[in-house]
Amino acid sequence: MKQLASLILFCFVLFCLPFSGHGQSPAHYRNPVIPGDFPDPTVIRVGKMYYAAGTTSDFEYIGRQGMLDEVIWDKETGWPRFKNGNTPSVRAEMPFAKTRQLRDTVYYDDFSTDKNLKFWQWDLTQTKPEIKIKKKILTISSAQDGVVFAGINPKTGNYSFEAKLAQRTGDLSGICVYGNSKNLLAFTANQNKLVLFQLKKGTKEILAEITIPENAKVSLKLEALHGRVYKFFYSTYQKNWIQIKIKDEFTIDGNFLPQWGVGIRTGLMFDGNKDRQGSYSSVKINYSFS
Repeated sequence: MKQLASLILFCFVLFCLPFSGHGQSPAHYRNPVIPGDFPDPTVIRVGKMYYAAGTTSDFEYIGRQGMLDEVIWDKETGWPRFKNGNTPSVRAEMPFAKTRQLRDTVYYDDFSTDKNLKFWQWDLTQTKPEIKIKKKILTISSAQDGVVFAGINPKTGNYSFEAKLAQRTGDLSGICVYGNSKNLLAFTANQNKLVLFQLKKGTKEILAEITIPENAKVSLKLEALHGRVYKFFYSTYQKNWIQIKIKDEFTIDGNFLPQWGVGIRTGLMFDGNKDRQGSYSSVKINYSFS
């Protein structure tokens, strides 16, 4: 999904055109109505503007994304077309006077307040995690044993997510790409090691383990490409990022994570006994909209 611009009145036409061959001449329209990949269109009209959502290259992993474009009716054919060309605009004039598009490419939270907690999400099929902020430390705990997750829905398939761990214990805490409770990728730390693991159909597999100093301050990071391919990094004492190698590879294919009906979330996780907790001092998301 690229930027501002791209909404589809052609979707309206797609649903309203007759399906028989009668009355369909090349002068009026040709299929596909929208060249390229734009399945699953959903459209709403507001004045002369048409807002739509549809499938994009990373849609199946992060969910539908809104687009915007202006459509006009061709006087010769009587059919609608995009005002700025034959396909949705990559860039277009703002539809409303004295407005401009704001796109936050970086989200950062040092947990100095709890105002951003309202944006965090969790798995509704699982016990709701307890999320607290106290003295600029966010903690996550659960009333059940095992993995507990809280995160956000990424805006685009290309992004990085990093977190600083406030405290390390005997349990695993860290960052996670979450499909559901049986399908996820997690990069975690305990008192003396880093553990990168996946759950696939409920089966846990350790992908990498690295020993680290017990008292080191640890930050963890993941990079996502198209919402599917992932790289993982760590830093101790806030020094340079070191990439994790997995079975002679530096990337992991997350195509096993649930898609379509359930968009993937990225965020913080804790894997341990009930009533224990993971603690974090900051998170940062850096988006790429190119």
